[in-house]
Amino acid sequence: MADLRDVIDDAVAVLLAEIRAGDGLSMTAAAREFPAHRGTGTLNPSTLQRWGFKGTRGADGRMVRLAMVRIGARWLTTRSSAITSWRCWRRSSPSTRRR
Repeated sequence: MADLRDVIDDAVAVLLAEIRAGDGLSMTAAAREFPAHRGTGTLNPSTLQRWGFKGTRGADGRMVRLAMVRIGARWLTTRSSAITSWRCWRRSSPSTRRR
């Protein structure tokens, strides 16, 4: 039988290591890190889950997904994963931005 480390790809292994180190965030906690699209408040946790499952287009047109992992009944991500995804979504130049 294959070792679990051989089965899990590098990105998930890094994410799990960050979570084990105490940097894990629930979707609710991670959603509080992002401002709401309109008005005051924060994102809905389901928005972050959708970004993890389906992804969203980055500023350059590529699909970007939030790195998250399911542990038990909860989906978890890390602050660094959220920041990395946010940077990919925000990275743009005027010539590549869709209008």
